[in-house]
Amino acid sequence: MGHNYYGEPAWPNDLLYIFPVVILGTIACNVGLAVLEPSMIGEPADHLQLLWKFYLNGISFRISNTSYSA
Repeated sequence: MGHNYYGEPAWPNDLLYIFPVVILGTIACNVGLAVLEPSMIGEPADHLQLLWKFYLNGISFRISNTSYSA
């Protein structure tokens, strides 16, 4: 930058030149922070509890509710 003459409009020369740089830099900073410092939402999952709650409990529910017709 710095090559504008007095009275020369900034549009479209410098704005179209610098906006993509700023936008890509902002996206790169956000992605970099998201990768390097991920935010922990909630508490870590207990995988055995999840296995019991969603898989084994569903199987026992289906087995116990099966009606045998003779």
